[in-house]
Amino acid sequence: MIRIVLSLLFLASCAHESTHRSEAPDWTKSVRNGDEGLKVQHGSKIFYRRVAGSAEFSKQTSCELVVFKVEEDLKKEFPSATQIPYTVESLYYDDFHQDCAVTISINNHFERSPAAVSSEIPQELERLEALKSKEYLSDDEVAEILSLRTEIVKKYAMTGLSIEEFQKFSHEKVSKIESNTLCSKSFKTHTFSIHGAAEICWLNDHIQGYCTPKSNQCWMRSPF
Repeated sequence: MIRIVLSLLFLASCAHESTHRSEAPDWTKSVRNGDEGLKVQHGSKIFYRRVAGSAEFSKQTSCELVVFKVEEDLKKEFPSATQIPYTVESLYYDDFHQDCAVTISINNHFERSPAAVSSEIPQELERLEALKSKEYLSDDEVAEILSLRTEIVKKYAMTGLSIEEFQKFSHEKVSKIESNTLCSKSFKTHTFSIHGAAEICWLNDHIQGYCTPKSNQCWMRSPF
């Protein structure tokens, strides 16, 4: 869903920039300088704003990163909610600073219903363990295991986590590999581990980010 939204916004942005280059919205400057809070309530909505990215990342990666950061802000505010409906109000890539800014809004009457509260064991892990316990697996179930492992890694590949912490949360065993990969290009480290269809990039036994070779892209997930 995020990729679809970003793609549509980029198409609109490119069409707009073909005639003239717009000035960065004032709020992006305020957020970047720390003059405005990351959370603003106005009327019936609560707005969450972030700026993220750098010259080291592509425009697409920077804007995906900034959306991830706001999602983490929402998760910290509503830790028991598995789904938090939000709207991307604005997504702006600054060619000068080479970073991306986003404003996301939620309804300030958002409440966590019983159906939205997560169980003690994440559903992905519960399903994965159930599949692993089976003596025989179909081709579709093997493919599902690969997909589940990939999604679990994306969820727990938080920048700064240690190997021990990652293995505990994700139930994934880490076997480090030394080679030049996407991790070398994006995070300047030659150490990575493979989990499903994702690769985690390690530096001094701590996560720097993760990459998906199929998409040829890398991401950072950070609570900061």
